[in-house]
Parts: sequence; C-alpha cells; structure tokens
Amino acid sequence: MIDTLMMAYTVEMVSVEKVMACTQQYSSFFQATDLPYDIEDAVMYWINKVNEHLKDIMEQEQKLKEHIGAESAGSQKARYRKEQTLLKQLPCIPLVENLLKDGTDGCALAALIHFYCPDIVKLEDICLKETMSLADSLYNLQLIQEFCQEYLNQCCHFSLEDMLYAASSIKSNYMVFMAELFWWFEVVKPSFVQPRGVVHPQAEPAKDAASAHSLNANRRNYVDGPSGSDFVAR
Repeated sequence: MIDTLMMAYTVEMVSVEKVMACTQQYSSFFQATDLPYDIEDAVMYWINKVNEHLKDIMEQEQKLKEHIGAESAGSQKARYRKEQTLLKQLPCIPLVENLLKDGTDGCALAALIHFYCPDIVKLEDICLKETMSLADSLYNLQLIQEFCQEYLNQCCHFSLEDMLYAASSIKSNYMVFMAELFWWFEVVKPSFVQPRGVVHPQAEPAKDAASAHSLNANRRNYVDGPSGSDFVAR
C-alpha cells in the first residue's frame, strides 16, 4: 500500500513527457531507441542528459581558456598541446544505467546538483574519480544530504548507509527523492536554482569566499574530503 502511494506521488511529480520537455533545453539530439519508456528510465535519462550537457559546458570553457592562453603565447603548437592536457583533467562524471547501483558513490547526483546550483555546490567540492573509495563515496553522499537539508526542505530522508548500499527495498523511496529533485529544479525553480552556462574566462566574477550560498567543505564532519581527487577545478 505504501509503495503504491509513493509511486502515485512520483508519477504526479515527474513523467516521461515532463522529462522530455525538460531535456530539450539541454540536448536537441534524440534517438528513438534512447527515449525513456517508464518513470525510472525517464529519471535516469534526465540525469544523464543534464550531466552530458554539464560536460559539454566544461569542455567549452576549457577550450576558451586555451584559446586565450594561445593568443597570449602566440603559439598554435603550444595551444594544441596544452588543450589536450587540460581536457584530460575534466572530471569523471559516470553514466547512470542503474538508478540505485550507480548512485551509491554520489558522483552523478552531486554533479547534477552542481549544474542546477553551481553557486552553492561547487564543482571543486565534489569528488569525481574513475575509482572511488568508500570515503570518497561517503563524502559525496554527505554533500548531497547537506544540500537537501539546507535548501530543499529536507527532502533526502535516507541515512548515509541507505544511500551507500542502496538495497532494492528502498527503490520506491529513492524514486520519490529523485522526483522531488526534478520538481525543485525544473518546476519550482527557487531563486538559488541557476543552471550553469558557459562562462567566458575574462567574464568570471570574483569569487566571494564568504558567500552565504556556498556549502563549505569544512562543515562536513563525516570525512575530511575527497582523497586524491583526479580533478581539481581552477
């Protein structure tokens, strides 16, 4: 009975049609075989399309930085070599193919939150590595929990262990959580939801270290931080 009610709530909050309308903002390319066939698939489709768009944005920003650097150096050869190096440093944002299993390290979900709220959840505060340790995963999951606690009316009701081990018994609850994220980011759109776009390097605003909207990593008490991260934003 409870599962049925949760599914009804999920369907009310998110649908295949709503997801398709949303993702058209971030991707104009669709293949019939890729289109979602149910709510769970639609949620994964949304996460993946948004994160693909995020990676495209980061690649464009890296290339803009390289272009400016190459113009300053006046060397086309140096530009190409440096560009290849920088592109290798882009963060590893994994594809979500199994909603529960692929969410246990928090990478894809934290990246999604960063896209919608880049001034609150900084990219450099997320641990994004090809091989995630237990501490790395817990770090990301706590980051997600803190964000939901502070900004989304405590919509994440899971313990860290629930999210880390993701037993099939919590699947309906997890779907409700995903539906609420979609609702906040694509329907309600509070003022702090400002989806990330390409920022020209010369137009980047000065960062305010004391910004009230930033989740400070020093507040996290479960783990110290992402250990040995392969990506550090500059």
